[in-house]
Amino acid sequence: MSWRHVWRRDLLSTYRSRLVPVVAVLLVAATAGIVLAIYALSPSDRPPGMRSAVFAVGAVSHALVPLAALLASYSALIGERESGSVRFLLGLPNSRGDAFTGKFAARLTAVGAPLAVGLGVCTAAVGALFREGSYVDMVGLTAVTLLFALLFVGTGLALSAVVSTSTRAVVGGVGLFAVFRGGWPALQFGLLELTGADRFPVPPDWYFWVGRVNPLNAYLKLTTAYTDFGGTGHPLLTAANDVRFEPDAGEQVVSAAGTVAVTHEFAAVVLLLWTAVVPLLGFLVWRRRDLL
Repeated sequence: MSWRHVWRRDLLSTYRSRLVPVVAVLLVAATAGIVLAIYALSPSDRPPGMRSAVFAVGAVSHALVPLAALLASYSALIGERESGSVRFLLGLPNSRGDAFTGKFAARLTAVGAPLAVGLGVCTAAVGALFREGSYVDMVGLTAVTLLFALLFVGTGLALSAVVSTSTRAVVGGVGLFAVFRGGWPALQFGLLELTGADRFPVPPDWYFWVGRVNPLNAYLKLTTAYTDFGGTGHPLLTAANDVRFEPDAGEQVVSAAGTVAVTHEFAAVVLLLWTAVVPLLGFLVWRRRDLL
């Protein structure tokens, strides 16, 4: 039995449950629905611009994809242990690596397939109906969003491998999302106050570095590569919109912050590192712990 058999078996079992089909429908409805709604609510003589679609997809995915991926993957391994079926899973002629890889692939398929469908509808709609719509840029946005989903599927699977009960996996997943979404920005602003840097018109460079290590911020930064936000940056980013003010220039002039932490390249590296490191750590724990 190889990881493919584990993948097939687990994928079938997830779609027999109630949670994963609901997550799938929600992902398709949220991504495709919001873009189609933007077009439907716009004046017939002036179709919406691509910027509005990119912002909407990024904002919805930023909040929805991590939760959907964590919900779909948190029980992948701990559920086998609690039900006792882990004995059958590991009793078959496959390694722990096969079991982990198959579970990872199944939960990624359960989340990634409907997400790809929803984003595919977005790509077709934006390219054909929106002003300055670009199929190529929307494909790029789709790829980045699928990588974002991969990150949180891996995170949920790592939690499932490390914790001892499903309840702890749920609490850990929700807590982790809360830290990324609210705790991390609070830490940034708290450090600004403690250091007195909040008195200056522009945060210091370390503020941007702290913010962009957050994978949610890194994802939002990458979405800005596919549209022009008019020099103001993305309004949901926690890094003061990536701008510096130059009061000595007569009028306040907005310019790009002078640190590599606000670049698209840095955001891509952060997202890739989170995606690779978290499931690897989960697998190392899964391979060594006593599961029976």
